[in-house]
Amino acid sequence: MKNLFFAVVTASMLCLVSCGPSQRVTSSWTNPQKPVATKFSKVFIAALVNNAAYKNVIENDLAAAATARGYQVVKSGDLISPNFTNDNA
Repeated sequence: MKNLFFAVVTASMLCLVSCGPSQRVTSSWTNPQKPVATKFSKVFIAALVNNAAYKNVIENDLAAAATARGYQVVKSGDLISPNFTNDNA
């Protein structure tokens, strides 16, 4: 019984150890001449789905959330017609 318990504990520990990442970060680098980050005030929202009704719902919900945070929003549905394809581009 004691050997069975030891075997189960050992097997479970091996399983847990094997789930860990095989790589690790040893160092990192950032560019000291990196330009200062700019704040964006206008966003373009495009939902890439096949269903036009879902696309409108998703874009409207995302636009409402972005507007609530103070962004100006341009939705793809306002710029691109629903029947836009490669043939009539």
